[in-house]
Amino acid sequence: MAVTLKTPLVSIIILNYNGQRYIAKCLSSVLNTEYPNFEVIFVDNHSTDGSIDIVRKVSDPRLKIIVNDRNYGYAKGNNIGVKYASGKYIVFLNVDTEVDSKWLKYLVEVMESDESIGGAQAKIIYANRQHVWSFLSSINPAGEVFLGGLDGKHVTDIFFASGCCSIYRKDLFERVGGFDEDYFMYVEDVDLGWRLRLFGYRIVAVPEAIIYHVGGGVSKYINNNFIIFLLKRNRIFTLIKNLLKYLPVLFIHYILIAIVRPSFAVSSLKAILSALFNLKKVVRKRRDVQLQRRVRDPQIIKLMRKVYILPTTYF
Repeated sequence: MAVTLKTPLVSIIILNYNGQRYIAKCLSSVLNTEYPNFEVIFVDNHSTDGSIDIVRKVSDPRLKIIVNDRNYGYAKGNNIGVKYASGKYIVFLNVDTEVDSKWLKYLVEVMESDESIGGAQAKIIYANRQHVWSFLSSINPAGEVFLGGLDGKHVTDIFFASGCCSIYRKDLFERVGGFDEDYFMYVEDVDLGWRLRLFGYRIVAVPEAIIYHVGGGVSKYINNNFIIFLLKRNRIFTLIKNLLKYLPVLFIHYILIAIVRPSFAVSSLKAILSALFNLKKVVRKRRDVQLQRRVRDPQIIKLMRKVYILPTTYF
């Protein structure tokens, strides 16, 4: 891309929850990033594994440490980090990652090249360096998430930027309300990307910006049934807020999954009941989202995938 690279300040937010074993590699790779103007905001969600002791041993003026009084989840934990961010851009980076030395340069270059780009995602490769974990992030009408994608060669429009490694304009992130904290964790990145697109901004994937990701490195410390519940409930939240007409597709999807895999019936029922309990609040959020919209649904729907992966997944 033939542009002159500017170097605005970037705030890299690394959220941690019991990720002790990943911190040293993650911070070392980030602090050795070949980009001259960034700060690192390390937010700890009340870890109990000694994570903070490791971070406090790192002596670098670019590093800020925020210790939360409880585990606020991905959404609120990162929103807290944004409050301490001074950059024009904010990056959300999982702690179980390592970054290529030029990753940030390429992300910023793309963001600076086009004001219509509201967010971007790096190419996320498994830690074994052999396969793509996430690049062309998308969803289908039932809200199923597709994180894979072939090894792209060009900057490409995608539906949303994976929360594993994404960059946003800070002022825009705050203008649309940041991550929805009622999600706690999971699918909040889809919801954010959807809101940005409704607001008229693009989300793109940047193939030159490469990071390496363990995958599930921190979520393994969280009860699996709770994770499944959050995935299912947050998909309901997202469709209510952003595209109500596809909600019946999601419910049919849940019914079919319950038939084929009865063990998922309870989590589906809990998700639906929780969504109903919170319906008034979610509908109020839908009203706010729709009032901001500048783009018609067909322009966004064309970025969805029309294939389904039922019944092999609950995501």
